[in-house]
Amino acid sequence: MSRNPELEKLQEEVEKWKQIAHTDALTGVYDRRGIEGFIHNLMKSKLKSTAVVYFDIDNFKKQQDERSHDWGDQALVHFAYALQGSVRKDSTDAVGRHGGDEFCMVLPGARDQDIKLVLNRLWQNLDINPVPSEKDSLRLQTTYGIAVYPSVPYNKLLSVAKRKMEIEKKLRKRGR
Repeated sequence: MSRNPELEKLQEEVEKWKQIAHTDALTGVYDRRGIEGFIHNLMKSKLKSTAVVYFDIDNFKKQQDERSHDWGDQALVHFAYALQGSVRKDSTDAVGRHGGDEFCMVLPGARDQDIKLVLNRLWQNLDINPVPSEKDSLRLQTTYGIAVYPSVPYNKLLSVAKRKMEIEKKLRKRGR
């Protein structure tokens, strides 16, 4: 079968646009469809475990209103960068912005110690890199929930992790 350079170039272009279509324009990480597609593709794998960690930036709207919308955009980019810097090296881990100030990490093949390591790395990244503003620097804080396959089916990982995050957020507000 002969190679068709024009067809190969067109196929590369299509792949590039598919990637762009599933990337959050502000943060550069997967968008909602991209991260959901990533998880869907994992369902075909033979992995014994996959973890989803779902994050919400605490008091984001209040902080953004007190500073500026530009600061809010900067904080979202900052958080996405911290997440990307926390995933396991040489892995297929993925980071996505699920919407607003909610993000998630997908950790294929992760064990409990892997999840703890990634989270500890994230807390360190956030501690040493606060988000600057004109009046101060703010260390982003988050609430998170974790769901792990096979305890949770692949098609429920995101929703279960999000629900656990929401429960944790309510417990924090009650002063637990």
